[in-house]
Amino acid sequence: MQSSSPPATSLEACPLCNSGGAVEVLDFARVPVFANVLFDTQSDALAAPHGRMDLVVCTCCGIIYNRSVDSTLLAYSPAYENSLHHSAVFEEFATGVAERLVSTYGLASRDVVEIGPGNGDFLTMMVNAGVARGIGYDPSHNPDTAVLTDGVMIHAELYPDTLPVGAGAVTSRHVLEHLDSPAVLLEVIRSSLTDDDDAVVYLEVPDATYMIESVALWDVIYEHLTYTREATLNWACERAGLTVVASGRAFGGQYLWNESKAGTPKHDLEPPDPSPFVAASVEFGAVVEKMISDWSSKLEELSDDGAVAVWGAGSKGTSFLSMVPAAATVDSVVDVNPGKKGRFVPGSGHEICAPGDLADRDIAHVVVMNPIYRDEIAAELAGLGMTPGVHSM
Repeated sequence: MQSSSPPATSLEACPLCNSGGAVEVLDFARVPVFANVLFDTQSDALAAPHGRMDLVVCTCCGIIYNRSVDSTLLAYSPAYENSLHHSAVFEEFATGVAERLVSTYGLASRDVVEIGPGNGDFLTMMVNAGVARGIGYDPSHNPDTAVLTDGVMIHAELYPDTLPVGAGAVTSRHVLEHLDSPAVLLEVIRSSLTDDDDAVVYLEVPDATYMIESVALWDVIYEHLTYTREATLNWACERAGLTVVASGRAFGGQYLWNESKAGTPKHDLEPPDPSPFVAASVEFGAVVEKMISDWSSKLEELSDDGAVAVWGAGSKGTSFLSMVPAAATVDSVVDVNPGKKGRFVPGSGHEICAPGDLADRDIAHVVVMNPIYRDEIAAELAGLGMTPGVHSM
């Protein structure tokens, strides 16, 4: 995971615009520090480190951030596992992004760079789409255990301030939200480009507008230090000297993307008016307590009818199992990622099983953590000969 600055034990000012003006959104005293680090034993999972989630929204630029984060707790390692590429739905989405970037920006036979590539899945897609090489930079990369596709290489180091000669793109997918100084990474990316460089910069982050409008509480995790809306991200890019070419929302509106090229830094550019978003964020915080209570009651009701399985042992699943009091009634937690089977969810201590394991259990209800996978999951359950009630967020 790329880091942009020395760890901070709190964010007293906005990490994007440095303003001191912020309004409280929500405050959870204790959530798991890592939603995507699983454990080999239940006792270790129950003893997983926790931190305070004190979300506020900046009244100047509109970014949401965890004011009380202790980022010294966030030491990323090869044990961090957040790959979604075991889902056909996600594979189709990510492949489409890779193919579109290659086609739109003429990246065939050129090198591309990714900041924070994980195990290199997206770089492999870029190579399959026609680029010459995929080059990744990730300090948590373990070259001794990684199995990379031909044409993909990952350096276990931070992104340098010089783009490899001839590279046609710099990509950063779901990295900015993990940084206590996202503006610094944008400036580093811009400094790596020459003034006449034609390379495209592709950024992808969770969309804060989706989270607020959909009351997607389970998207709130400790390792996400910031949550950004489209207007704020575009403004941050322009201020850093990245001229925005296009931006939008994708993956059912859950992700925000931005495509930029080298431009002139606009340090004095005023941020877009965040007032409506600030008001919506405060309203989001006001309804989350009821949402938690409602889901706790629903789990108790479903459990009275039979065994309940939660499908999704990633960020959303960890948050749900940690925040909802009645989560102790959940019988099974299932995930399509085979690397998660037999491991345990931080905080709740649930053991993770594979989809095929559900066929041997008398599951009456399945709670789907991400609604975009509902049809895919229903089809898999039907393939197992199962007809439980399927409930999504």
